[in-house]
Amino acid sequence: MTVKITEEMIFSPSFNYLDNGIEHGVLSPFETKEVILKKGQQIAEGFKPLSCDIKMLKDTPVTLRDGVTIYADIYLPVTEEKVPTLIAWSPYGKSAGTAPRYKNLFNMLEMGNAWNSGLTKFEAPDPAYWVQHGYAVCNPDMRGIAHSEGNTTMLGSQEAQDGYDLIEWLAAQSWSNGKTALTGTSYLAFSQWYIAAEMPPHLTCINPTEGLSDGYRDLAFIGGIPDTNFIERLAVNHVSAKHAQREDLAKEMQSAPLADAPIWQDKVADPSQITIPRFCHR
Repeated sequence: MTVKITEEMIFSPSFNYLDNGIEHGVLSPFETKEVILKKGQQIAEGFKPLSCDIKMLKDTPVTLRDGVTIYADIYLPVTEEKVPTLIAWSPYGKSAGTAPRYKNLFNMLEMGNAWNSGLTKFEAPDPAYWVQHGYAVCNPDMRGIAHSEGNTTMLGSQEAQDGYDLIEWLAAQSWSNGKTALTGTSYLAFSQWYIAAEMPPHLTCINPTEGLSDGYRDLAFIGGIPDTNFIERLAVNHVSAKHAQREDLAKEMQSAPLADAPIWQDKVADPSQITIPRFCHR
């Protein structure tokens, strides 16, 4: 079953997912398959050629405890050795490394795009680098995003349970050595506090960079002042090919303006429950 707090949430329709192989990246068209990406291959013009062969498990289905199926792209070394897995959990598209919005962002910042392979989920590790160094990288589309089933929630216990289930599924795969880690920046850091507090047995460490831990004080009502700007910018990433609903935090701010409301209490992380190593950046 989904967690009980979802009964308190306000949902709005998700935004439409345009599956044209452009809007959400050149690897976004849905197809469950295994493919070998070859060393020297360029995923898209302007990106760094791959530094090694990579086995890609594309649109891999993962069934969560309530029967909902989400999909992940998994990048693996071409080896018989069992490997640890880095996980980038967020609502940002798993295949969107070459999406125009991210290419344009890095061009605007005068970084260009040649610093990464194009496999990189936004604010996440570059699979090409980490695969070369003996790791698997898992980029999931969380609940309600793109082709993943269910309705999208933002932070809190539903994401925490879903992340737990993904971790334990990854640890049981034949190519896995049973060790996993969460990593990433901003939203990818937010989610780590909640997932790690669930204490998945096969989560060995976390690496949150620049991430909040209280959805009310750090995101919705900063210093007690309501601010929907960033929330609305986050919400545009909640795109669905399956007519999913998305948790509407802006509406929840209106219906539950106080910090002691259950909807906001569910979005307060509890780091005291995290007993694994944490390598944090501010």
